[in-house]
Amino acid sequence: MVEVLNDMKATAERHEQGVEFDLFFHFAIAEATKNPLLRRVIKTLDNMMHQTFLVNRTEMYSDPKTAERILGEHQVILDAILAGDPAAAREGMLRHLSHVELGLTNN
Repeated sequence: MVEVLNDMKATAERHEQGVEFDLFFHFAIAEATKNPLLRRVIKTLDNMMHQTFLVNRTEMYSDPKTAERILGEHQVILDAILAGDPAAAREGMLRHLSHVELGLTNN
């Protein structure tokens, strides 16, 4: 997850490649849970998520403040996971998904 987030930060300006790393980050979290149902759901949604993220991420990342916020939200989630704090990780993920949903509905 650390490596994927670093790659995502390094490619923030290259939206299509950044989409891949954004998805990889979420997939890495799903894998880390060792929850077979969650892993299967994420893999099932892969294609749909990729197309949705590719179209909308370009718009969301074109605003440097939004891009910084998204990367910061991912960092909060990762920090909570690394600290072994599932409540903080859950809260960070819920906040992130809420912001992403707002971004998708406003575009």
